[in-house]
Amino acid sequence: MNYQIESNIKSVALEDPLLNLIELVSINSQTKNYKGVETAQYYVAKKLERLGFQTQMIKNTEVSSGPMLIAEKKGQVDNWFTLIGHTDTVNNPDRYPLSIDSKNDRVYGAGVADDKGGVVIGISSLEKFLIRNPRHNCSLRFMISPNEELGSTGFHSLLNQIGQKSHFLFGLEPADPRGRIIHSRNGNRWYKIKIQGRSAHSGRFGEEYINAAHQLFRIGYEMMLLNNEQEKMRVNFGAIKTSESSYNTISANAEAKIDTRFNTILQRDKIHHSLESLLSESLEQCPYSQKLAQVFYSIEDDCPPLTLKNSNLELASIICNFIEHIEERKTESIHSGGAADINYLSSPANSGVDGLGPIGGNLHTNKEYIETSSLISRAEVLYNTLNYLEFLSKE
Repeated sequence: MNYQIESNIKSVALEDPLLNLIELVSINSQTKNYKGVETAQYYVAKKLERLGFQTQMIKNTEVSSGPMLIAEKKGQVDNWFTLIGHTDTVNNPDRYPLSIDSKNDRVYGAGVADDKGGVVIGISSLEKFLIRNPRHNCSLRFMISPNEELGSTGFHSLLNQIGQKSHFLFGLEPADPRGRIIHSRNGNRWYKIKIQGRSAHSGRFGEEYINAAHQLFRIGYEMMLLNNEQEKMRVNFGAIKTSESSYNTISANAEAKIDTRFNTILQRDKIHHSLESLLSESLEQCPYSQKLAQVFYSIEDDCPPLTLKNSNLELASIICNFIEHIEERKTESIHSGGAADINYLSSPANSGVDGLGPIGGNLHTNKEYIETSSLISRAEVLYNTLNYLEFLSKE
């Protein structure tokens, strides 16, 4: 094996990555601004079409969102490299516009790290790869979600299908502030729980009542016992609401939104079985009529984990080696508690690594930033990774 690491991507790139980032961040593509997201998707599509990609916009048939962008460029063999990004953002760039701090090598703004910087890095790396490999052996795909920040609802089946056809997955979520990449991720499942009881005055005895809030507290206490930081398993009650607002009224209705995080499918099933047991046992009961609280639940989002496996670690090791040569810094790959689109694409037959976007931090806040120089260096890393795997495919 005699692969020579290449750097200085800027000398051959057709476009300036920072200029692309400025233009992309200027588009207000907050997730629920569907027209803005669509505008951002077409912006990226045009960039990829200039590189020879065939693009298609896929409409969401389940929920309201912008369209999914799938761009493909077939190679000599059916060996697919799939890049994964998204153009939707949590914050509004009209409120948090892009600003450049040249002195401290930082760019601030809504979505600069999550995930517009990653999308720009994907374009830059593909740009150089195609200059170096105009008759490439492997096939290229860039998948860009319009609603990743809401779990890419409506596209899970499509993501799974793409994953089944992919040999290597490259997630363009940002690297952490220390520059580390991601070899595995937690999955998450969101539950919505609704409890129906019977309202009454809390100071009157002899009247029928069923306290829905008390039933919710019971469930919450038992679910909290499942939290295990060492096992990377967590249950979080993100929102709680009751039908009443006074001190002296028994709640007729209560509901909660619960986020669960798990490292394995076994952990997911353990959480689910515990929740189902709690919803059917020890129900609040009226002491007079013996009527029971009624409990309902729905699963609002269901993302599998990006499972830790040897093939991911091997790919991560290759990428870390390129980072160390190009950026002259030691780095490593880690597990992340957050879920991302790459989770849906992962399968036993492919290899995947995430965190290949720019180095950044303070995600989803008004201080979200990236290291400006990492737009160049991480594009060089991804380009070298693609080029190296292309090199191996011809051996």
